[in-house]
Amino acid sequence: MYIKCAKRSKGGRTYVYHQLVQAVRTPQGPRQKIWLNLGKLPLRTPEERKALACRIEELASGQEGFPHPDERIEALARHFAPLLVHRMLVEEGEEVGSAEPLTRSPLQDFRSGPARSIGREAVAHWAWKRLGLDRLLGEVGLTERQRQVAALLVIGRTVKPGSERSLFRWAQEESAIEELLGTDFQQLSPNTLYQVLDRLVERKEAIEEKLYRREQDLFRLPDTLVLYDLTNTFLEGTGKRNPKARHGHSKDGRHDCPLLTLGLALDGEGFVRRSQLFSGNTAEVTTLLEMVEALRSRDGERPAHEVTVVVDRGLVSEENLKALRQRGYHYVVMAHRRLPLPEDAEPGEPVKVVERAGERVEVRSVRRAGEVVLVCQSERRRAKEQAMRQRWESRYEAELERIAQGLKRPKGVKRYEKVLKRLGRLQALYPSIATYYEVEVREENGVVRSLRWHKVHEAEEEARFSGQYFLRTSHQDWSEEQIWKTYVLLTEVEETFRVLKEELVLRPIFHQKEDRAEAHVFVSVLAYHLVHAIRTQLRSRGIAHKWKTLREILEMHARLTTQLREVDGTTTYVRNTTEPTFRQRAILDALGIPPQVLPRRRLTMSKA
Repeated sequence: MYIKCAKRSKGGRTYVYHQLVQAVRTPQGPRQKIWLNLGKLPLRTPEERKALACRIEELASGQEGFPHPDERIEALARHFAPLLVHRMLVEEGEEVGSAEPLTRSPLQDFRSGPARSIGREAVAHWAWKRLGLDRLLGEVGLTERQRQVAALLVIGRTVKPGSERSLFRWAQEESAIEELLGTDFQQLSPNTLYQVLDRLVERKEAIEEKLYRREQDLFRLPDTLVLYDLTNTFLEGTGKRNPKARHGHSKDGRHDCPLLTLGLALDGEGFVRRSQLFSGNTAEVTTLLEMVEALRSRDGERPAHEVTVVVDRGLVSEENLKALRQRGYHYVVMAHRRLPLPEDAEPGEPVKVVERAGERVEVRSVRRAGEVVLVCQSERRRAKEQAMRQRWESRYEAELERIAQGLKRPKGVKRYEKVLKRLGRLQALYPSIATYYEVEVREENGVVRSLRWHKVHEAEEEARFSGQYFLRTSHQDWSEEQIWKTYVLLTEVEETFRVLKEELVLRPIFHQKEDRAEAHVFVSVLAYHLVHAIRTQLRSRGIAHKWKTLREILEMHARLTTQLREVDGTTTYVRNTTEPTFRQRAILDALGIPPQVLPRRRLTMSKA
């Protein structure tokens, strides 16, 4: 083996990097086999590179000997030797049965090499195969190599979310995903990752449509419900190269960063039907009809009256509801808190009690022209709102007291204009509470002499924090329980956003170009498809862990390489999968994955 210098030109610049290669004979004649990409080495002379190649080969064949006198060469050799053994095991190692002896002569010594994670990858790869993503991506025009890289991108985001550069290192040095996919990522360049990201975004619509059809067939999903909601994520940097990056109200509290808005349409089981990226300052109510019409064009064979759209109150406007009715869709939405009910509204059934996941809610239906309004009273919601009310009131009154005390201090704020500004800022900070207070300011000659306040409209305040809310639906024949349970399915969307943001690291986005930012979001959505398929299968087997918990359980399930040194100087490497723990085995069994995941492999290297 020897180290070869290679050159690559990009953007008018020439980059030099190094490769560990070996001369081999092939039917076409002598060829150079590239074993490792070494990157740019801090070695300038051919003699140093030759010494490094020899030392790597010595360590890989089990010949420790004396360390190389140059500490740089020794450190590099010890870094690259395990990577070389890994490549050789994958490409040239033979499968070994459990009853077959591992060595031909007695052992002189043995040691365990670096472990590579396999448990999390195996579970994500199970979902990748289960959803038929490899075949699906082939149908939309991706080559075999592009499909392998796409699997790396999506499985990597599922297993170990991070940047494309960190994914690159993870695949080459920490994970056994190469063995699962039956490919080699040592020759992979970061540019290839970005090129495949571009291909995925170009075919986004077709991929999402085919993927949801596959999920429908697998999990027998009805497509009569559309759960729709929005969230936003923030970008690091200025976002000037992305026209969709705009400042707005951040749901993550990052008002200092440009935002992107993600809209998701789910079915009743929480599977993503469609995703779309909007500008960061997009008004929520303007996106609903666009998403529904896009789904309608995709699902044109289903009559509109068989589809029910479920959205939260932030997406509701009378124009939206009117448009849904005109298009023939049914809807279930949360109304604004002070929903006006006509005096001649026809009362429905008496108060009923419905329960879901430990929540007890009293509901009563009121019928009005073309709609049923469900009046809901939740004790859990009331307790939460009352706690918020008490906290806000105590803080609001404490700030009023600070302003009043400042009137008594020699250097306190007393000027009428400044006191009014402080009161205005305070009302803006606590708008939900300030409206129920009346503040009296007495001033003389531009100086405030006293500040008093007292509660007003207490009945309205009590109603505001009573735990009562209103649901509106166009379904005239649904029961109160069916209406309420359909609406609370929106928690599936909230759970999806939580998984995307917290477990799949949707935020923040470091890409500055529009197409790359969209690719980052789309890969995260594809990773969520894998996560949801895994969790759906596990829940059917009684395992209801979050994805974060599943990753933690499977983290230590690994592929381990053991070096066996025989008395005749031969070195044998054995690659085996660790025995799963009780909890790991339960997960693998529920998914039909064998405990060993991959077969044992052996590589024998004779002493030079």
